[in-house]
Amino acid sequence: QLSQSHSKNIFRTEVFLIQSQGMERMISQAMSDRFTSWCNFKFYHPVIFFQYISELLGLEFSTEPYERESLTWRLEQLLHDTSDPEMEPLQDYLKGDNKELKRFQLARQLANVFDQYQLMRPDLLSKWERGKGRAGHQHEGWQKFLWQKLRSQIGETPHKGLLLQKIGSLLSDKNALWGEMLPERVSVVGLNTMPPLFLKSLAAVANHSDVHLYLL
Repeated sequence: QLSQSHSKNIFRTEVFLIQSQGMERMISQAMSDRFTSWCNFKFYHPVIFFQYISELLGLEFSTEPYERESLTWRLEQLLHDTSDPEMEPLQDYLKGDNKELKRFQLARQLANVFDQYQLMRPDLLSKWERGKGRAGHQHEGWQKFLWQKLRSQIGETPHKGLLLQKIGSLLSDKNALWGEMLPERVSVVGLNTMPPLFLKSLAAVANHSDVHLYLL
């Protein structure tokens, strides 16, 4: 049931935050069985949900350059040149037989890692962009070097972690008039684990929308 502060407008779209397409189908079938007619709804996976929220807030952010596929090919190109001293730990690995395959496989693995860093370790990436270390690990140097190269290539476009931080900052003001722009209700179904940054951003959305968690 919606809180009394909301209009309870039956024409507002019902928004669901889910983890998988299977969950989408299950909810749609259950709602159709329960209400006979089931329409005017949208299902979002977490990253797409927050991109949708950013559009509603007028934030013209595109995280496409930081998606895994894009990162894979950007990194593959960067790994052609390992002459910089920071890249020394990779030089032996990227020599010899099958170096093209090894380079692509490494680029794909790094794209997955950098994708996770955006959501799980935005503080680390922020340190790297300022030229500082954080993890103190022997392999931090070349990862920091590659991330700086990526940021230089992509330019001012913010990565996914920065987008979530911006959303959280805007919506943290409970007195701001964001309510009419945002969904009236968000139902979160089956997301039993979330990165802290997701949870903080969702809590910020809850300052202006009713957020319901359906979890085991």
